[in-house]
Amino acid sequence: MRIDYFILATIVAVLYGALIFAVGPYAWDDGAITLSFARTLAESGRFSLTPLSDVTEGTSSLLYVFLFAGMWKVLNPDFYSAVLMGQVVSLGFLITNTLLIYEFSCRALSSRLSAIAIAGFYVLIPMNFREVINGMEMLAFGTLLLLYAKAYSHQGRLALALIPLLLLCRFEAVLYLGFANLMIYLLARDAETRVFSRNNLALLVSLFLLLTIVRLGVFDTYLPNTIWAKLNPPYSLDGLSALRNKLYGGAEYITVFGPILASIGVLLALSRKKYNFSTIELWLTVAFLIFAFAAGKNWGYDGRMVLGMMPLLILWNTELAAVLTREPDGSPRLQRGVPAVVFPLALTLVANLSLLEGTLHIARNGYKWANEKESNGEEYETGWYGVTPENYKLTGEAITELSRALGLENTRFAVPDVGGLGLCCDNLRVLDIALLTSPFLAHEGYEGLEQYFEREQPDFIQTHGIWSKVSGIYDKKFFSENYSPLIFRNTLIWARKDHYEKLLSSNKWNFRIINSDEIRQARYAQFDYDQPFLAEHRILNALPFVE
Repeated sequence: MRIDYFILATIVAVLYGALIFAVGPYAWDDGAITLSFARTLAESGRFSLTPLSDVTEGTSSLLYVFLFAGMWKVLNPDFYSAVLMGQVVSLGFLITNTLLIYEFSCRALSSRLSAIAIAGFYVLIPMNFREVINGMEMLAFGTLLLLYAKAYSHQGRLALALIPLLLLCRFEAVLYLGFANLMIYLLARDAETRVFSRNNLALLVSLFLLLTIVRLGVFDTYLPNTIWAKLNPPYSLDGLSALRNKLYGGAEYITVFGPILASIGVLLALSRKKYNFSTIELWLTVAFLIFAFAAGKNWGYDGRMVLGMMPLLILWNTELAAVLTREPDGSPRLQRGVPAVVFPLALTLVANLSLLEGTLHIARNGYKWANEKESNGEEYETGWYGVTPENYKLTGEAITELSRALGLENTRFAVPDVGGLGLCCDNLRVLDIALLTSPFLAHEGYEGLEQYFEREQPDFIQTHGIWSKVSGIYDKKFFSENYSPLIFRNTLIWARKDHYEKLLSSNKWNFRIINSDEIRQARYAQFDYDQPFLAEHRILNALPFVE
């Protein structure tokens, strides 16, 4: 390995490794959903959250599931090692992007120092920090898009070979690649480019149709379950709220990438007589913008859904600046080219600093909660630990212990937060009332929740906050007539009444009524929306008898 590659990769690994160490299993829970599907696929051959859960495409990236499943076969990680594995893999793709940006910038500018500055700014972009600690796939998508664009510009076969990986990485890749290749086919002036774009388009459509046939055969649907789910609230809105959400999605794209897009626009304007406007970079950029407006603002951090374009935009801006600022003999004029690249990157970093502040907050929480866990030992059951794998692992362990007390071999658990559960608890049939891994609810919406509960007869239900509100669960007759709340291992749980009565009569537990202030200390009981409904019940705290 070249020494400059090694040094750059080591610096990135140390910087992000420290962040991963601080955050631990206290990042966003969605990455754990993909890991859960990978675990189940590796261990049981089922494409489901847990071996007892529905077979469904409830993950945002098939590529990541297959990658992690293969790694699972080799490494067989425990809960915490699995979360770390996801973070390290995402870090690996970040390092790959950094080295690619560095290498291609070196070639464009003929200056390693300038390339280091460009790669360094990319490393510090706040969205990268968030994607790494979440262990998710947008950095991998960025790697594949960058390699695809570079191969495409030389009409290399690698571009064709990357199409299936892009389709597996993110479903919407078919829209980005389809639009870009169609526009190039329509606008290209030379026959060679038209033929290449046509071949790309033909392969893309063929592979997408094949993937759709497989999807129909395996999952009995032509769209991923996550997309069906996001056609429902709270992911999708109605009326003016929906219009505002779509405008916010486009505005987010422009805001996040504004300085780089502005620089690219200026450079394109200056090169209007020289630049070929049937390029893949241009039309991928436009495709992402159109999709941002069409899809609206996403639930993740700002810039997540368009993060895959970041490496390509940085490199495109660099190469445009290099071409426009060369000396007459073709050598780069660095005093003009480098500022045109570095200044937009610096502004992009500044424009997104609020996200960096949020990431540091996550790291501080992770470090604090890890210390609490170590000091509390087995009593680590108090408090709220955010929308994190560890928080939901505690929920799964509480349900598992309740199931043992009741003699339940397999447990049906309705809950909106599922990632940590899938990684910890094989005995659970997870009924996802956030819709993402529930085929029935994703298609029927919350209008079908009553029917779903009547059919599944959940042993336990956990609901809170926005999920209580959008599902209307407290107004469902089946729920109100058949479930009672209790606090178990400091976790608010609604138990089916036959289980509830059996627990009360058990000689293993000491139940005591707790007041409203104590209720709010339990996990999931701090949300204002739930309080009026909880107030209608006698809340019992289950504690083991001290022998």
